[in-house]
Amino acid sequence: MTSMGTGVQVNDATASNILTGATLNSAGTTQSTGVDLQWPRTVRFQLDTATVTGTSPTLDVTVQASSVSDFSSDVVDLGSFSQVTASSTSRDLQVYVPRQYVRAAVTVGGTSPVFTGSTLVAEDPFTRLATADTA
Repeated sequence: MTSMGTGVQVNDATASNILTGATLNSAGTTQSTGVDLQWPRTVRFQLDTATVTGTSPTLDVTVQASSVSDFSSDVVDLGSFSQVTASSTSRDLQVYVPRQYVRAAVTVGGTSPVFTGSTLVAEDPFTRLATADTA
């Protein structure tokens, strides 16, 4: 469980990690490895960044899906998170995923940008935020 303010986030034990504690640096665009979601469904993606350094650092993340694991064809953009520019940032995106595989297309910008501890998970959208007395 992850503490979030006055509540406790109750994570789905079967959540798929797309980025796990990644350090994203050097300006440019890259893609994560594809993750097999097994079947089409509605998914909540949560993007968290811990520490951000550099001059005017920016992080743009788009979630993509494909019916083939290597993303060589049938790639669709599902949605993008609002741009990350600061430490300790959390963003959520809930979308219907019509394909079996998902990945993140990541664009890092700025001068000497470093996003440390970046995590992106795909989980059941019915994961809940419990208050401290119900956790």
